[in-house]
Amino acid sequence: MLRPVLLIFLMLTLPLPAMAEDKKDQGELGEEIYLPVAPVIVTMFSQGRPGGVLTVSSQLKILDPGKRAEAHKLMRRLVSAYTVETNRLALKYFDINRPINIALLSRVYQRATNRVLKHKEAQILISNVVVQKR
Repeated sequence: MLRPVLLIFLMLTLPLPAMAEDKKDQGELGEEIYLPVAPVIVTMFSQGRPGGVLTVSSQLKILDPGKRAEAHKLMRRLVSAYTVETNRLALKYFDINRPINIALLSRVYQRATNRVLKHKEAQILISNVVVQKR
């Protein structure tokens, strides 16, 4: 009775060959890969006083593995550019009592992405926008 249990346990702990191949590939065959971007968090103001926090979560879609590796190296610059642009929009255009214009935000993020990476093959995908009022 002990042998079948031990055999099942060993089978469950060994990696499957298909799973090992997936780890080796890492998107080198041209499949779509999304690079996570650190969340951008900026303060929103209401009548000149801090009124809340705007948090933007996003990802980068890059098909070319070489350009994906380059974007991974430049991720800090990308997050910095996104933070500057989000802060500018939060100060000039966004109101804490109104919905955020995500189309405007995505256009601004895409321009920043193209400027930092110096190519247009990366696409920014905004996955979540949250406004927390105080």
